[in-house]
Amino acid sequence: MDDKKDKERLSIYETWWKHLIAGSMGGIVSRSCTAPLDRLKVFAQVTGEFYHPVWGLVKIVKKDGFFSLWRGNGINMMKITPETASKFLIYEYAKLLMGAEHESLTIWERFICAACAGIFSQTLIYPIEVLKTRMVIREGRNSVHSLKNVYKTLIRNKGHIGLFQGYFSTIVGIILFTGTDLCTYETTKIFLQDRILEDETEVPLPIILTSGIFACITGQAVAYPLSMASTAVQASETKVEARDILYKRFKQRGLYGWYRGSSMSYLKALPAVSLTYLVYEVTLNQLGAHMTH
Repeated sequence: MDDKKDKERLSIYETWWKHLIAGSMGGIVSRSCTAPLDRLKVFAQVTGEFYHPVWGLVKIVKKDGFFSLWRGNGINMMKITPETASKFLIYEYAKLLMGAEHESLTIWERFICAACAGIFSQTLIYPIEVLKTRMVIREGRNSVHSLKNVYKTLIRNKGHIGLFQGYFSTIVGIILFTGTDLCTYETTKIFLQDRILEDETEVPLPIILTSGIFACITGQAVAYPLSMASTAVQASETKVEARDILYKRFKQRGLYGWYRGSSMSYLKALPAVSLTYLVYEVTLNQLGAHMTH
């Protein structure tokens, strides 16, 4: 192996902690900024009802108070930090196993690497995801919304298996979303770099944002129905399957029923995904590391 390839291999294996830090920062900043919209999106997914972006937030503030807009955000930080950090790190290692150090990967190879990263990161934090969903949909101002009480209620009603309620449908959705999202982001970024930049300089912010927005739109379009069904399963107090929810929503409202709440999801996801990639890339560059192509 020549010096250039050897140097690239060492830079990746020795800077794994930089990818963890950059991924954590990307997740924390993006989710904190979009937490109110995330809560509204979860309500729409669970109930199947329409929530106006503005009046929906106003209604929550009137009923539960201003800071209830960030209800569940503490546990969301517990979830998003290891999830985003591990997702980016596993994605980088998976690309190495696919031979990214020798040649540029194909779109399908990137998709497989991204899907593996999504499966690992989602499995790692899934019980926290379930608890977060159940905290977010609680209404009122009393102490029943604490993580401890939500956890005790879930265990009492469903046992520890309840922490993995809706796991398989979620994983299928994650394969579709993360695979499409990460693959589209990096493919678009490389495409724009090759045609706009004359040399290998630091990636400009407009390219990162454009790639992030396009990746988000594509990923949400592919994976939203399963994401909606999985969220409804996580929030349900009774045993229900994702396929039953998909069938019921389709029967009631047709294809539109599968995308009920998607406008809210896009409103939340576009800035969230774009901020995640932006903060990740900027932090990674500041730490002297880079994504492998």
